[in-house]
Amino acid sequence: MKKRIIPNTRTIEFTFTDLPAYQFDTTAAAQPNREHAELHGWLQRLGDTAASAKTEAERREAVVALGEHYLSGATDWNMRTSGKARNPIWQQIAEKRGVDYDVIAAEMAQRDLDALAAL
Repeated sequence: MKKRIIPNTRTIEFTFTDLPAYQFDTTAAAQPNREHAELHGWLQRLGDTAASAKTEAERREAVVALGEHYLSGATDWNMRTSGKARNPIWQQIAEKRGVDYDVIAAEMAQRDLDALAAL
């Protein structure tokens, strides 16, 4: 089975090997189900972003970063659509210290290299 959102519509399509496709027009569903589906989608999307994290702190950071991306008014579904992804915590540190993001990134990279060398 394959699934996709049909561009420029509110319809999703499921295709099956050697069987007819099924198209689901989301606008035809009852409003309470549409609202629940939207919440379920956000829950899944934000939760999935933390799937590869190893610690609770990393999971939280991933969820917060993606959540803040959407709340910022961004229209990109993915945070990494163009340019280099930025760690939102490092960005906040840079802003509080009044330095460029790259300064903090370099400091953090050096911190990690120092920790690795100490092993």
